Amino acid sequence: MQIPLSNEPEPLSLESGQTLARRLQSPVRVRVRCGLVWLTVEEGGADVWLSPGRDFVFHGRGLAVFEAVRGCAEFEILPLPGFWARLAGALARRAKRPAPAAPPACCAAARDAGALEPVRITRLLPRGLIRWF
Repeated sequence: MQIPLSNEPEPLSLESGQTLARRLQSPVRVRVRCGLVWLTVEEGGADVWLSPGRDFVFHGRGLAVFEAVRGCAEFEILPLPGFWARLAGALARRAKRPAPAAPPACCAAARDAGALEPVRITRLLPRGLIRWF
């Protein structure tokens, strides 16, 4: 049995069309590293599309279902720290900004093959209006 010795979560990878269900017990931040992820949360009824660099913060509890759409996807589920830890982290990030990391291999191969193209996302608003993102 391996015991992780760091607090850094490992990224989760999904192939196109593959789903993953996780029960969320505490506030989390979902951060997508590559690909397009469709996230559905049981409590609160949130349906969210996340692209690379986009985050989603969820403060409730419940079942979350992740699905990779249009190719492989890689993302992280990060626990949210308390108020004082968030403030200290924000000040530290402001003082020193890290260089962006290289994209994971699965996304680099898909991008080179031309599989990653812009995706138009719509949301149905009250009275039948459609909003494009």
